[in-house]
Amino acid sequence: MHGMIEMLRELAVHGHTPVQLRVDPRAELVGRHNVGGTVARCTRAPGIPLEAWSRGTHLTLVVPTSQAMRMLLACELGRVHGTAAPDHDT
Repeated sequence: MHGMIEMLRELAVHGHTPVQLRVDPRAELVGRHNVGGTVARCTRAPGIPLEAWSRGTHLTLVVPTSQAMRMLLACELGRVHGTAAPDHDT
């Protein structure tokens, strides 16, 4: 799916990624597999920094289900692309 790896990488590195539409197929797939979920701008969610909303005109964010999922994404993406996981010493 176009842009899926980039979305997962943003989740791992930043803890959130903007999407233009709440029905983004990548966001639906992330939710279906319990990797993350969507948060609308008009709602409040603990742990989402205010600057997450300042990076564009998007109305929805995708966020990981937990910090553990975020770290798992980082490890798996590192294995796939042969690089170290973000924020870890190699």
